[in-house]
Amino acid sequence: MIIDKDLACKCCGALPEQGIYQKLLDGLNLMSQIIDFHIESGYRCAKHNASVGGVKNSSHRYGFAVDLHPIPDGTVSDLATATRGLFPREGLGVYDWGIHVDTIPWPRPGMWNECQKK
Repeated sequence: MIIDKDLACKCCGALPEQGIYQKLLDGLNLMSQIIDFHIESGYRCAKHNASVGGVKNSSHRYGFAVDLHPIPDGTVSDLATATRGLFPREGLGVYDWGIHVDTIPWPRPGMWNECQKK
């Protein structure tokens, strides 16, 4: 089971004051039953967010976003398909390295694919 601490900041172990958004945790737990993935980045403190080049107001800063990598035998495409099925109204970014899921509760773009821009 994926819990808040699994998405804690990689540099300091911190979590947002309100915790990780429950909808994100619930979706990740459902996903873990159908596809294997690695959580690369969940919550980010301001220092860590800046060090990885995150935008100042990143959803990672508030516990609404996660970056996922496929496990070695998986593909980004399979991971994106599973994610879109479980997060149909949330932001989904597809990249060469994996996916970004953004569950911030206000209107966001549905899906973007950075792989196709190259």
